[in-house]
Amino acid sequence: MPGLRCLNLSTTLNDVSFDTGQKDYKDAMLAIQSVFHGILKPPCIVIVAHMRKPGRDNNGGHRTGRELLHQISGSLALGSDSRTVFSVQPASHDLEDDRIVFEIAKANDCGPEFIREYGARTAWRRANAAFSSVPDFDWQAWDNHSDTAQKLRNLDETMILAVMNPGETIRPSVLAKAIKTKFGKGESTVMHAIGQNTSRNYLAYLFDRDAEGLLTLKVNGELTD
Repeated sequence: MPGLRCLNLSTTLNDVSFDTGQKDYKDAMLAIQSVFHGILKPPCIVIVAHMRKPGRDNNGGHRTGRELLHQISGSLALGSDSRTVFSVQPASHDLEDDRIVFEIAKANDCGPEFIREYGARTAWRRANAAFSSVPDFDWQAWDNHSDTAQKLRNLDETMILAVMNPGETIRPSVLAKAIKTKFGKGESTVMHAIGQNTSRNYLAYLFDRDAEGLLTLKVNGELTD
């Protein structure tokens, strides 16, 4: 932006706060602010912090809005002392899923009209350090997240039938690549769904598997009766 001066003094918060208690973080924040004491127009200070690992106490749902302040790793002091807090979360646990969810958790300097116009949360796709919006993001699935449904992302039997014929034999890796190409599903997601020794192999019943691991789509399977 014209007239905006940026001074990059990046460091880790561990270099400022030597412990993780509430008082330690408070002292660290005061120490950072003291550096700019007396400056007429102090700069914007950006702290990048991790979020806590998701627990199982939210019925499988994602935290949202102000609830995200309690998910900041370290201390509540980070969220309470900040004027604005943004949250960035992966859209799923699939490593091949390049989507993220960007959400405003706190905006003391932002009026409600801004939230109404632009929304409190948006979905984006990473693309070589750039981002493109995901306008058709399934917010209902996000809000009603469950480990199985979100990880597998609606991979279903019809997708298998779209790339294989009954009686056809194929390597699992080839099937995964075919579904990725046609439907954009991650290969690891497919491998989990058709796998033999995973807890999420809900599509394994469609196949016969030989000693070499090759898959044959059952002619008289549940879908082809």
